Parts: sequence; structure tokens; C-alpha cells
Amino acid sequence: MNSSDTVEFRLPARAVRRAFLQHTAVLAAILVVFHLVTRQSSFAALAGAAALVAAILLVAYAFSAQRVWFRASARGLAATGYTGRELEIPWSTAVRVSPARRSGQKGHSVVALENAGMFSSGLHSIFIPRAIAESPEFTSRIEALAPPEHPLRAITRREA
Repeated sequence: MNSSDTVEFRLPARAVRRAFLQHTAVLAAILVVFHLVTRQSSFAALAGAAALVAAILLVAYAFSAQRVWFRASARGLAATGYTGRELEIPWSTAVRVSPARRSGQKGHSVVALENAGMFSSGLHSIFIPRAIAESPEFTSRIEALAPPEHPLRAITRREA
């Protein structure tokens, strides 16, 4: 599914920034509490730990900003699954769309009905984060590509 009509969906920058700032605040609070509780820790050790945490978070932020969650084209949806294998769900395939939560984010899980209810259905599903589902680009792409009665159209109407 690497054709020119394929659109890759990444998290909007505002969603990545919000998550980054939340994690930064939590880790900063943990470091401050640790410093206050343990009288043996020095300010220099705390500053070093904070710098290390900030560096790790910056790398995670850069990775998160570039991560492609899924792709949409005239053929259907595609994503890289947990196992690293390519998942494709053509528009013609009957699917179940249900609320889900992955990587700390709310969103929607799209799974082919033939895989629904299976123990491994999570491995065969494509996750659409709510931040992407609420974007105008997602709505316009689904409206342009998905068949009239496709369940993803219901998401675009709810999120709007």
C-alpha cells in the first residue's frame, strides 16, 4: 500500500505536545518528591537525573511525532501491527469498530469481522487514536474513500 494516493496519519502536534508535557510534569514531580524524601540526595544528583529524564523524553517526543499510526488509500486501511507485520483491511471487508485504548490514548479499534472475537483480534486490529479521528484530514479522507455504509463514517460524524 505504498502508492501515491496513500495518506499516512500521525498524531497532530498538539496531541504529542500535550502528552509530552504531562509526562514531563509527572516525572519532575517524582524527582522533587524523591529529593524531599531522601535527605541524602544532593541537588547536583537531582539535576543530573532531571537532565537524563529530559533527554529520554525528548527522544521519545521525536519518535512519537514521526510515528505513522495507520495509512489510508483507495484500497483500504493499512498499519504495521505489534508483531511488525503489515496489516491491511480493504474497504470491502466487513469490520467492527469499537472504542479502544492503546499506548495511553483513547481511540477506535478497527478489526475485520473474521478476526473479531478471536483471542488474537488485538493483533489483527488497526488502532485509530482519537486525536487523529477528530482531525479534518481524517474526516475528509474517510468521506472520500470509505463506502457509504462503512462503520468508520459513523466515527467521523460522531467526532465532528
